[in-house]
Amino acid sequence: MGILTGRSDYIGAVQRSLDPLLARLSAKGFLHGSYYSDWTPAVFSSCLTGSAQLAVVCFRLYDTTGIRSYRTAGKKIVNYLKSLQDTKSSDPGINGALAGSFPVIGSYMPGGYPNWATKYFLDCLMFQDRLKDN
Repeated sequence: MGILTGRSDYIGAVQRSLDPLLARLSAKGFLHGSYYSDWTPAVFSSCLTGSAQLAVVCFRLYDTTGIRSYRTAGKKIVNYLKSLQDTKSSDPGINGALAGSFPVIGSYMPGGYPNWATKYFLDCLMFQDRLKDN
């Protein structure tokens, strides 16, 4: 909404929420699925659905603010997700999909491949493609 309405206070609120998460982003693009109030990980797994959504937010913030660290974070997350996309499953319902969590038995949608995880993954792939020459 901040981008659509031009409200810098909304954009700032997103940045204040996102920056502490990005400070915990591993070099490979892994984020734990949830954290305690002191920022220690609350789960061993990563929520891939949420990571894909965060990558979209990173790319949108980069596009709006020009702050390159958001683009860098978005690329790290997307590249991490690419490494986890199931591209070799014999099950056509899973082949090409992204699990809800990594590992697949993680805390978000254990054992599941929600269609919205793949949808958000596609969104962030399109953003990455659009920004590749910038």
